[in-house]
Amino acid sequence: DADMRRPFAHHYLGLPNGKGLSDFLTGQATIEEIVREVPGSTLKVVTAGGMSPNPSELVASDLFRQILEYGSDNFDRVVIDVPPVLFIPDGLIVAKHVHSGVLICGSGMVHKKTVKTVKEKFDSIGHSFIGIILNKVNYEKGMGRYKYYRTYKNYYSKIRTAAAK
Repeated sequence: DADMRRPFAHHYLGLPNGKGLSDFLTGQATIEEIVREVPGSTLKVVTAGGMSPNPSELVASDLFRQILEYGSDNFDRVVIDVPPVLFIPDGLIVAKHVHSGVLICGSGMVHKKTVKTVKEKFDSIGHSFIGIILNKVNYEKGMGRYKYYRTYKNYYSKIRTAAAK
């Protein structure tokens, strides 16, 4: 969780936000101390850690590149959560050091022009994102453009119901 301004990954995964990324980047913890297992899974996670007054400087540091190398050497995939990139530079700083990026947008929450502006910001640093994930889609709402997805939701829910019997 590289969103050291408003960390959330630990809540989602049901973990404490003890020692984490900010603690490693400020020299207060080792990599071994901050990489944690998610109970009941093979997933490993690094929470954001303590609040920092200068997260942009921390993700621009050599220690951040060191933890990225560690992740690349030890795991199949590394997913980094960053704060919204429109007004906070952290995501663009991180993007300079990763293979690819995905933009996550809440349905009905982000205007198409905003997405275009974010894409232009990534393009300006020579790093386009590879796709967009649209979450918080209301399939039940009678919006014409989501009818296609609602059809798949109904199809898969029937399969799930049949499998449960």
